[in-house]
Parts: sequence; structure tokens; C-alpha cells
Amino acid sequence: MKVLDNQKAYMQELQRVIDIQATLELAKTICDSGRSHLEHSRKETSLGGLTVLAKNRKKQHLFNVLQSLRTIKTLQQTDVRLREMLQEEDYPGAINLCLECEKAARAFKHYKCISELSANLQDILIQIESELDSALAKTCNNFDALHYEKLQTAYRYLGKIQVAMDQLHLHFMNSINSEAFLVLLKHVEENCPEDLNEGGIQTIPFQELCQKVGVEDFTPCLVDLCKTLWKVMSNYHEVMEWHQQHDDFMQTQEDESDGEASYNRKYVTQKLNHGLHRIWKEVQERVKCYLLGTDLSYFKYDDFIHVLDLVNRLIAIGEEFCGSKSEELHDSIRTQTVNYFKNYHRSRLEELRMFLENEVWELCPVKANFSLVNLQEFKFLRKIYPSKGHRRTDSGNIKAEM
Repeated sequence: MKVLDNQKAYMQELQRVIDIQATLELAKTICDSGRSHLEHSRKETSLGGLTVLAKNRKKQHLFNVLQSLRTIKTLQQTDVRLREMLQEEDYPGAINLCLECEKAARAFKHYKCISELSANLQDILIQIESELDSALAKTCNNFDALHYEKLQTAYRYLGKIQVAMDQLHLHFMNSINSEAFLVLLKHVEENCPEDLNEGGIQTIPFQELCQKVGVEDFTPCLVDLCKTLWKVMSNYHEVMEWHQQHDDFMQTQEDESDGEASYNRKYVTQKLNHGLHRIWKEVQERVKCYLLGTDLSYFKYDDFIHVLDLVNRLIAIGEEFCGSKSEELHDSIRTQTVNYFKNYHRSRLEELRMFLENEVWELCPVKANFSLVNLQEFKFLRKIYPSKGHRRTDSGNIKAEM
């Protein structure tokens, strides 16, 4: 009875179950379709994304290659700019640019064209150093503070401060020798061109060239020689002053440790101070060789005194320059002075002998106690012969008493 009574409810619930089952099957179908569409969309989206990423990476790679090619093109065109900077004497800029190009070339060394470019940059750097050395040599004859500052900055970029100082002293020594040679050569060519040998002017030793200067041209040539050597010494003095005034400033221009900077500063100071004596010694050698190359014993008295005055002025300059006593110059003028007065006394004695032999003499009446020191001209003999007297002989002659 109860089953029959609840059949209607049973049927209703059964229908609800059937409806739910149909609804679930429909939901399952919708989910399967959605999943299928999502899977298809996922596959298509992933494939497109990978394509986009691959193309983007290729684009980035091509962009990097383009940048590299542009850099390589710039490096290849740097050669022209470097030569322009050398003509403008912008040595620091040229060295800085060349070093930057070498650094860039190392970054692109995987390209075959870079190997040749690196070799060209190395050749250009060598050329820059050569022209830098030539410009440094010109400082010896014509010092310019701005130009010298460029040279020092360039050597600091190269990291060759000590090399620059060594080369500078070498150039000053060569300048003294070459300038002295040219001064003498100029006077010899103007006055005695026939004295130059056929082997060429550069084959004549300096000592031999000194002997070819004529007597009449000796003093003018000495004046020119002293002026020229003084100019070289003056330029060296200006170099020292520049380093004293710009040392701290130049230290801020370089990227180096405090220890290295201190060592370089000490090295430059010691080298410059030592160079004072080396340069003055070389100047003395040139002037001494010139002074002893000519026999001055036949000069007129005033001309000889003029020569001594010139040398004494140069000695005073040397003492102010480096505190030297100039022993070599003193020895040379002492030698020439001794020779001059020996010849002078010899010639005067010869004149006196001729005068005594050719003139008519008579005895001069004098007092019995007459002495040579009574004469004004022989008063200086009192200091030499203070204890000696003189007496008249039977023949009337004056004889010194021992």
C-alpha cells in the first residue's frame, strides 16, 4: 500500500534524476568542447609566441650586428681623423682616440677584418710616439708652455712619464752639440768655405771645425756660440719651472695610484736636478773645445780682454744655472792667458832688444845711492827685493848688491 501511495512521488523523483543526468551529460559535453577549444587555442598561442620570440631574438641579433658593423666602420674611418689630429698637434686627443679604438678592436676581435685594423692602429700609435718624440726635441730650442703641456699629457696617457724625461735630456744634449756645430759651420762657410772638405759638412769633427774658424771671426763666433748655448740652457730652466708650477695640476690628469704618482714625481725632480750639471758640463766642453782650438796669443790686447770678458760672463751664468765653479772653462782661459802673456812678453822683449841695440845711449848722472826702485816704473820691485841695495861700479854702471 505504501509503495502505491508513494509511486507518484517516486516517479517525480525519478524524472528529476533523469533530468539531472541529462543536464550533467550536457555539461560534460560543454566542458569537453571548452577544453578542446582551450587546448587548440593554447597550441596556436604557444606556437605564435615562440615565433614572435624567435623573430624578436633574430631582430636583436641583427641589431647587434648592425651596431658592430657601424663600430667597425667608425674604426676604419678613425685613421683619417687620427692623421688630422696629428697635423693639428693634438697629441693627447690622438693618443686617447687611438687607445679607445684599440680597446674597441679587442672587443670585436672575433671578426676577421679586425686583425688588420688592429695592426693599423698599432702602426699609427707607433707613428704618434715618433712624432711626439720629434715635438719634444723642438722644446730644447723653443719652449712653449701650452705646447709642452700637451706633450706631457700625451706621455701620461701612454704611461711613459719616465721615458719622456729620459728622452728630453737626451734631446737637450743633442741640441747642445748640434746647435754649437751649426754656429761654427755658419761662420766657417761665410768666411772660409774652401776649408770644408769634400766629404760633406757632417763628417767634420767639432774639434777640427773649431780650428777652421778664422782669427778675425773668432770673437763674433764666440758671441753667437754663447748666445745659442745660453738659449738652450734658458729653455731647460723654463722646463724646470713648468714642472714646479704644474706638478700638482698634472697629477689630477692621470689615472694612477698614489704610490706610482709619487714615484714619478720624485723621478722627474731628480732627473731635472741632475740634468742641470750634465747640460752645463756639455756646454763647458763645447766652449772649451772652441777656445783651445785657436791660438789667441797673437790677438790684440783689447780683443783678448773681450774674449776673457765673454767667458767670465758665461762662467757667471753657469754658476747661477747650477752652482758650478766651471773648472773646465777656468782651465781653458788660464791656458790661453798664460800663452798670451808668454807671447806678449816675448814680443816686447824682442822690441826692447832691438831698441837697445839701435838707439844711442849715454850715462845718466845719478846719486851714488841710486836704486832702480827710486824710479816710478820699478817701485813694485821693493816687495820682491826688499833687502837688496845697489852701488855704482868704477865704470859708472849700477850693480845690485847681494
